[in-house]
Amino acid sequence: MPADMAKARFRGALGVELRMQGCTYDELAVILEYSHRSAARKAVMRTIKERSDMAVDAYRVQRFLATEDTLGKSLPAALKGEPRALARCLRGIDERAMLFGIG
Repeated sequence: MPADMAKARFRGALGVELRMQGCTYDELAVILEYSHRSAARKAVMRTIKERSDMAVDAYRVQRFLATEDTLGKSLPAALKGEPRALARCLRGIDERAMLFGIG
């Protein structure tokens, strides 16, 4: 495995671990020396898609439960037509699809 790929995989795995500990993507960008928060997010999401281990599974469950909470709080307002609540619900559904590789 080329050194660049090994480093990228290590950073992605560390990013998943740090996200589980509560780091934001902005913080990950600084800690792991990504150019921007979106680069850190892409690395975490790529790692989730590529790996199937306990840390990634734990992250998936953690994020699933967070989206469950958001949906539970936002759904009543979304069903009444409140645009921001609807947008939160759609983002939660999109995140779930990405987490489980169906989006």
